[in-house]
Amino acid sequence: MSATPRIVFSMFRSSSDPMFLAWARFLQAVEAGARRTAAVVTVAPGVPSRPLEEVRRAQPVVRAVPATAPCGVWRVLAPNNRELGRSARAYTSFASARAHVTALRASVDELGVVAVNGERAGMSGWYVTRKGLPVITCGRWYGAAASGATAALATLDALAVAVVEDSPRRLEPPRRAGVASDDVVW
Repeated sequence: MSATPRIVFSMFRSSSDPMFLAWARFLQAVEAGARRTAAVVTVAPGVPSRPLEEVRRAQPVVRAVPATAPCGVWRVLAPNNRELGRSARAYTSFASARAHVTALRASVDELGVVAVNGERAGMSGWYVTRKGLPVITCGRWYGAAASGATAALATLDALAVAVVEDSPRRLEPPRRAGVASDDVVW
């Protein structure tokens, strides 16, 4: 177990990979929560609350990735390997994903947190924006808004001090038949 938080990069063979599709479905659930949320809650110090209409324009968006092209995402992990947050978009190259993480780490003070509600009671989440654009989302729903807010702040703290990994991890769907080849480069 690492003594510090880490930022890890995960690569998928394509955007039709079942594990990538699961990531995209959760992101879409956060987007739907942002549309449903009636109140805007900003928990980052010094960042003013914004009108709901502005938040709706800044919702997370699943970026289109060609179905046959490799793609990837990144995650912020706590020292115990628990996921704190994840990228709000997919990347077509490791270099672009790592560059975006580097830029976010340099601008942690510019990041704001927006709380969202899931489709049922007891489903609270969040996403982080920079200059009005979503950049990080929660990785799961929380039972209470306070728990989600605490997790969002922990994610920002971890982002600022995390060790950034130098290479992506290739994720394979569970129980994949046959030997996986390493012909895909991300």
